[in-house]
Amino acid sequence: MRRLLPIGTLLALLPALAGAEELGRITAFLDGEERVWHTITFEQGGKSVSTATWEQKPYLAELVLQGHPVAAFTSKDVLSIDAQFRGQYADGDAPIAIEILYTPSGLAGPLWTSRDAPTSPRLQVVELEAWGRIGRLVAVITGEVCRRPRLFSRTDTTDCKSLSGKISTRLDLR
Repeated sequence: MRRLLPIGTLLALLPALAGAEELGRITAFLDGEERVWHTITFEQGGKSVSTATWEQKPYLAELVLQGHPVAAFTSKDVLSIDAQFRGQYADGDAPIAIEILYTPSGLAGPLWTSRDAPTSPRLQVVELEAWGRIGRLVAVITGEVCRRPRLFSRTDTTDCKSLSGKISTRLDLR
């Protein structure tokens, strides 16, 4: 089952924010160009918000990452990765669904998505540790992202970029 990233998550974070703390990095090659995106935590409305979360439910585990080009909240040049695992996660489990969304110009588009791409994304968890409500993730990701003029338009599977990289970040466990 493939689905679009939680857009509500992206939209909720749009106000300008200050005081972000870096949690980790996504270091990847996007169409051959090395890039770095930062996962962060910040205060919004008196609450701490993390752009790197892991949630284990009885029937599903979900990893949600949102990387920013600097260690601060931005609405442009964001790389989002959403991966779902069936049941209780165990070392070596492969995701049942992965979605990558790259928004160089924000949600106004154009944007790049793995949805309907000719090559499905792959995510391999190398290390996942948890201590109470804090965790640490090391993973590798590969795949393709293809162009969409707007968020809900059709994916152009003839205009794609390769993506491969490493994720190393602290996680907020829910």
